[in-house]
Amino acid sequence: MNYKRVVIKIGSSNLVRDGKVDDEKIKNLIKIISKFKKKDNIEFIIVSSGAVAVGKEKVGISSLKLNIRQKQAMAAIGQPYLMRKYKENLENNNILGAQVLLTSDDLHNRTRLINARDTLLEILHYNAVPIINENDTVSTEEIKIGDNDNLSARVAAIVDAELLIILSDIDGLYNKNPKNHNDAVLIKEVFDITKDMKKNAGGAGSKVGTGGMITKLEAAEVCMKFNVEMVIINGNSLDNIVDILNGKQIGTKFSPNKKKISKKKLWIGYGARKKGEIYIDKGAYEALNKGKSLLSGGIVGLSGKFKIGDSIKIFHNKEEIARGLTNYSSDELLKIKGKKSYEIDKILGYKYQDEIVHRNNMILI
Repeated sequence: MNYKRVVIKIGSSNLVRDGKVDDEKIKNLIKIISKFKKKDNIEFIIVSSGAVAVGKEKVGISSLKLNIRQKQAMAAIGQPYLMRKYKENLENNNILGAQVLLTSDDLHNRTRLINARDTLLEILHYNAVPIINENDTVSTEEIKIGDNDNLSARVAAIVDAELLIILSDIDGLYNKNPKNHNDAVLIKEVFDITKDMKKNAGGAGSKVGTGGMITKLEAAEVCMKFNVEMVIINGNSLDNIVDILNGKQIGTKFSPNKKKISKKKLWIGYGARKKGEIYIDKGAYEALNKGKSLLSGGIVGLSGKFKIGDSIKIFHNKEEIARGLTNYSSDELLKIKGKKSYEIDKILGYKYQDEIVHRNNMILI
């Protein structure tokens, strides 16, 4: 495949060596990007961790355990130094760089999500390379396992990238954790992410990053749903990036679904902040899987406090099966759950719509 827009996610486990940023790694990464920009006219976006690690290096903190305020302070101290390293190497290759810091609100609020997408596309229009990180300095919710794995997948989806390359500290996805099992086998291609895969996925053992294999599977779910090819490769050798861009199959490839899903459903499923949960019966579960809307009769319970238009999760037998925008509040649903659609008007004294969650405002997980 001839890729035209590629997102590369590089984490602390690949960027940091012995408590310090590996300058040679950044230098070689930018050289590869420069080569393929010139040779194949590929647009690149980098999602880079490492700010907290750089901050710790500058301040002289060696502890792996930091509280939220310490992490925020280290991110604030480290981010300018990290960006300077990228900027210098980009300039040495006659490439413009652009710093983009995102928070969860930029993904949860649809207007801000669209604005983030438009800004990234405009940066690419000027042939610059956006370097994205989460704005750890002002957010508390973001500093947790897997932020940049998931962030890179959402970025790839909103900018219509053809490929997301996630650099890991192991060769890809295995049938079991290779650091604990000598007989672990590399899975070369994935068409569907199963419960067993999630169960077997565990932390890769990195000492400096916050992500593990489970978050990479979450990222893959987003990519596969939104028609973005994703690969997990070993980032200890950046030649692996060259091999991927030249069409060689290494690591683990996650092949996307061919059906195109709208950006609105991307936001509903993976952007909008979920305010509650709705629990449904078998009949409703089967209807949703056939592409139908959710009706009141199939609802057996709910939790959380939510308003009309809020984003909610839908569960069947304790398993999340969909996400969507509700046409009724939680207070209203408590009165009409399990009832037929024609009874809503009689119970509430009014009726907005027959559907509790319309299929156009729902995405199956």
